[in-house]
Amino acid sequence: MTERAVALVTGAAQGLGRATALRLAADGFAVAVNDITDDGRLSELAGSTGGVAVPADISDPVAGPAIVEAVARQLGPVQVLVANAAAMAMSPFLESKPDEWWRQIDVNLSGHFRIIQAVIPGMRALGHGRIVIISSGWGVIGHPNATATPPPRPG
Repeated sequence: MTERAVALVTGAAQGLGRATALRLAADGFAVAVNDITDDGRLSELAGSTGGVAVPADISDPVAGPAIVEAVARQLGPVQVLVANAAAMAMSPFLESKPDEWWRQIDVNLSGHFRIIQAVIPGMRALGHGRIVIISSGWGVIGHPNATATPPPRPG
C-alpha cells in the first residue's frame, strides 16, 4: 500500500474526469480511475497516473462497493472521491424512452449514492475524507431536451 492519499475518480476515461485524475496525480495522490469499460483509455490513464484502473458500470448495484473494495485492496482506503460519471440522453420529454430515463437515474443518482455510501466507512475510519460531486449546470439553468435534468426553480 502507498503512503500517498488515495483518490477515486468515476467517469475518468475522458474529459473532465481524465483531467481531474491527471491533476490529482500531479498533486501527489494515488489515483484510482473508473469508467464503465476499459477500451484502453482507462488503463492508459492509470499508467499515466501511477494508479489503478477499476472499470465497472456504477449503475450496477454491486459495482460501487466492489470498486471501493478493489481500490482499498490495491491502494488503501479512498480519501477523496470525485463522483464524475454521467449518463445523458437528449430528447423531448414526450418522446423520452423509459429505459433512457432510468439509465440516467441509475448512473447519475443511484450509482453515485451507492459509491458514496461505500467510501464513507473508510473515510470515517481515517477520520477524514472529501467527496466532490460533479454535476451539470443544466440542473440550474435547464436545457432543451435534457429530460432527466430538472428545470430551474422559479425565483
